[in-house]
Amino acid sequence: MNLSVLLNLDGIFTLMIIIYFIAHLPAFIMLGIGIGIRKEKKTRSKNLIIGALIYFIVGGGICGSILLT
Repeated sequence: MNLSVLLNLDGIFTLMIIIYFIAHLPAFIMLGIGIGIRKEKKTRSKNLIIGALIYFIVGGGICGSILLT
């Protein structure tokens, strides 16, 4: 994909989605690790999954409000 396509006003929605996913990359990583170690370490897995969900909720509110302004 060409960068000029992303910077065009027609592709602004795509650019906003990419920024949103980059901002939530740590939550995706925590969720993946939490699911991956679910059978071995139940307490740590639960903490990672809860932390990822809190990150999604708080980050969605902050990132969503920034992207909408």
